[in-house]
Amino acid sequence: MPKYERNSSTGKMEITGYDPHDLGIILKVTPHINDVNEIVVDLEPMITDLLRYDTLDATSGIVAPVFSMRSAKTQVMIKDAQTIFIGGLIKENNVDTRTKLPFIGDVLSDVPYLGLLFSHKATTKQKTELIFFITVNLMSGDQEIKSSPKSENIYSPAFTMMKTPEKLSKKKENTR
Repeated sequence: MPKYERNSSTGKMEITGYDPHDLGIILKVTPHINDVNEIVVDLEPMITDLLRYDTLDATSGIVAPVFSMRSAKTQVMIKDAQTIFIGGLIKENNVDTRTKLPFIGDVLSDVPYLGLLFSHKATTKQKTELIFFITVNLMSGDQEIKSSPKSENIYSPAFTMMKTPEKLSKKKENTR
């Protein structure tokens, strides 16, 4: 997101830098395990959307983004392998639709007044709710739980060890 400051000599707004702004869905999870293996989970889902750009200075074309943020914060105590359900992050949009008669509506819908006979505009409200299901499993040591994600489904950066020709030739000599 750009940082704006007014230039004292020109009086105009100028971009002086940028701050990062996370968009999309962010889920912060902090588990705490007590002595009797009960799990206290701090959950904070957050959804950030870019709504529009507002014009700050029309002459220089400087605009500022306007964001919408929905969030929740909760703490839940559960036992191993139980599932947490979080809902209530509801978004409501107005959706404009335009329907027209096949072919005739395509040709005549843009003609003033006449187009109204062959097309229809409607605005509907659309509600969207984001729901999280989180299952917590305790893992100890090298134990692998059957329901845990498999390593091929988890992103992990691939690092490869490059062997130099010297190491390869020494290894061959040792095997002879």
